[in-house]
Amino acid sequence: MSNRRIRYLAAAAAILFTSCSNTYLGRYLLWNKVDIHDYQNYPQRTVSAGEKTTALASSETDSDLFLESFSSITYGTVSGNIKKPLGEILESNNTLGFMVLKNNRILCEKYYGGYSRDSTFPSFSIAKSLTSALVGIAVEEGLIGSVNDKVVTYLPELENKGVDSLTIRHLLTMSSGFDFELFDSAPYSASTKSYFHPNTRKNALKFSVVRPPGDIYSYDNYNTQLMGMILERVTGMSVSRYTESRIWKPMGAGSDAFWNLDSDKNGSETMAYGFNAALRDYARFALIYTDNRILSDDWIKESALTDWNISGSDAYYEKFEPEDTVGKFFREWGGYYSYFWWGYKEEGIPVDFFAFGMLDQLIYISPGNDIIILRFGDGSEDVLWWPEIFRSIVREL
Repeated sequence: MSNRRIRYLAAAAAILFTSCSNTYLGRYLLWNKVDIHDYQNYPQRTVSAGEKTTALASSETDSDLFLESFSSITYGTVSGNIKKPLGEILESNNTLGFMVLKNNRILCEKYYGGYSRDSTFPSFSIAKSLTSALVGIAVEEGLIGSVNDKVVTYLPELENKGVDSLTIRHLLTMSSGFDFELFDSAPYSASTKSYFHPNTRKNALKFSVVRPPGDIYSYDNYNTQLMGMILERVTGMSVSRYTESRIWKPMGAGSDAFWNLDSDKNGSETMAYGFNAALRDYARFALIYTDNRILSDDWIKESALTDWNISGSDAYYEKFEPEDTVGKFFREWGGYYSYFWWGYKEEGIPVDFFAFGMLDQLIYISPGNDIIILRFGDGSEDVLWWPEIFRSIVREL
């Protein structure tokens, strides 16, 4: 084959790839499976760090010695509970970055698989918890009157679509009543479209209502995307600029982050899964929930330390089978869901909360113990529920 023909075919393939990646079906066919590197497929909008960086002090204990001190941790697998050293659990379960802070001091910071302090870690659904913080700031600034406000007040195009009683709180608590099956990977399912669609604003407005708002908890990416649209309108700026000016610079981020956009043409942040940053800056974000510099005590309590299953009924979580891990979390392990945050209760009182993303990205916060644990990775081999491991660590520190 001549060099000219090879160049022609390469150019044609590049044009075809670019064209396909700008359509929903093309993305589904080209990208298909969720991957730790998916963020590289999307256009991006930078969230710049400021001139001042919040220093993170380190303890005198070496990170390897810290891991060795946890020589036996019990955790659940599909075959039952087993015990392993913490270091072995991390290494054998596709961990890429791990950090533990206590009293604002780093006790352990480890990277695996070629990742480092300078690496970019995709958040996946941790982006939802960041969105929760942005909503709290917008409420405190008076840009959003109240989480009890009707969504149609901010998105009038939803009038006469059967959601007149839908409130911002319903979106934040994932109780909108929309038809959304989280694990449905069919080509045109709501779940799949929410991930690959090149026009997230348009797609988010195509929801179907199947239950009254507040009736049940149903994890749904459309809730977060609609919340992003509301933030755009009340702030008069992109979500990236609002993130930068209200959180990233004030918290003293050490490096730039970025939001993925649905496409260059539409330029909407992919609110449900598209934020990306360095591990240390995720730690700095977690610290705004313990040091009260940016968020008020009232918002932290309402958004992360409140169980919004008001009735206390198991029926609220009927979308999750009782024998499944998440079903057990809600029914047996004291689990709850707040405003895009997950949490644990002890004796009926919320005590710890965490942000949770696909492929087991986690930020775990135990405010009463002033402990923060971060684990980012590429899925897991045998760990069913990382938060239980983190609870064990908290109990020992």
